Amino acid sequence: MYKENIGTDRYGRTMHLYHSCNTVYCDHVKNDKVVRTSQIKVDNDIILMFSASYTSGAYIYDEIHRRYGKWL
Repeated sequence: MYKENIGTDRYGRTMHLYHSCNTVYCDHVKNDKVVRTSQIKVDNDIILMFSASYTSGAYIYDEIHRRYGKWL
């Protein structure tokens, strides 16, 4: 499963975005250990964004917040 690095959160943890079926996950990693994992069920059009070559993980992350009102 490919985990895309989408930057750091406000605590300095690296964030990795990935999906399985219709659930999107975001791991927050510090010192090579996952310290937090968030998840949300999304529609198929969000999942299809993962396969688009022109769509970044950061854009998907922001789009999830825009549509569902949740920061991962």
